[in-house]
Amino acid sequence: MRLGSELQALGGILDKIDYNEIRGLGNQLRNIPHVSDDWDLPPANLADWVTSYRASKRVVGVAWESGLLELLQEHDEEIREALSPEIIPEADAELVGKDTIYEMIESARKSDRVKSFDPERFQADTPSEDELARALVVQIDLHLSWQERPKVNEETGKSRLKIGAIVGQGVLGGALAGVNLSLGVLGNYIPHIAAMVGQVPTTVGIAASTYTGLSKVFEAVEKLAGELKKQ
Repeated sequence: MRLGSELQALGGILDKIDYNEIRGLGNQLRNIPHVSDDWDLPPANLADWVTSYRASKRVVGVAWESGLLELLQEHDEEIREALSPEIIPEADAELVGKDTIYEMIESARKSDRVKSFDPERFQADTPSEDELARALVVQIDLHLSWQERPKVNEETGKSRLKIGAIVGQGVLGGALAGVNLSLGVLGNYIPHIAAMVGQVPTTVGIAASTYTGLSKVFEAVEKLAGELKKQ
């Protein structure tokens, strides 16, 4: 894939990424919503959903500000044609699960969301954290105990679970993109980083996984916007 050599030639793209910020976002993205049949959740859990949602959006911002997302757009067709489990770093399947990574790859292959990404439209159309918090019925600035939690009815509870499932998909995408951005930054300084991604050239694997993760974030944000409009 030509993209690999171009990314190597444009190593300055990865130099623009703040590793400490990406590492911090990675910690926040560990709070992946795990939805069950119980919608009566602790306020802290719901607040974590909002935090991880914010982090998934910020990963998009980091990819755009560095110039990497724009480069992925320029090679959109080439990347989508090449996307397969074999091109994705082995560690990514462990991060999100083998079945999930296969589904994410297939979805990204069929989608033009990365190619059509526009930062201004994304900013305008993406639900805010406050909108998400209202839909989840949680006050993110207050640390409420279990006894103090807002009570919700069945309709609101079921909506909360549906929203949580959507947010969870976006957070998985953000986590996948984020870990590969951090891997790319480290790869500039640690020659043996290639061992972490198997036999696929490091830059190609990073580009493919970042593309796949971002595509899932965009899909989830689109679904979330549609769901919140029903509220």
